[in-house]
Amino acid sequence: MRRIFYIKINLILLCLPSVLFAGEWKLDIHNCNVWNPSPIPNETVEWQGKCKEGYAHGLGTIQWFKGGKRSNELIGIAINGKLEGEVKVIYPNGDVYIGELDVDGFKTGRAKYIHNGTEETRLYYNDKTILKYENQ
Repeated sequence: MRRIFYIKINLILLCLPSVLFAGEWKLDIHNCNVWNPSPIPNETVEWQGKCKEGYAHGLGTIQWFKGGKRSNELIGIAINGKLEGEVKVIYPNGDVYIGELDVDGFKTGRAKYIHNGTEETRLYYNDKTILKYENQ
């Protein structure tokens, strides 16, 4: 009986982060909605691309700002406000991610990651690195 209870608790805890940390829509300065899978306080966004029925749509760039300072820049194709599929992410420190985003906007699958000029191949699941190796 206790074992079943602990299994149920573990299943609830595994699902809890997706409920607690659900994404949200952010309206940019041009009144275009962009999906933010991991919102944080004092974060704003600017979409550079077409806006279709109030949502980012087509090839474009999402520039995030944290506390008014430039943060992550994402280049890819938005469908109804969400970037998905092949994207390029440029981080403030100069690191670059080139890979896939799932429908929720999280890194997934095999990707190229460049850090301090060193290229790595990484494997992602639910926005987390699960395997990485330096390319030769």
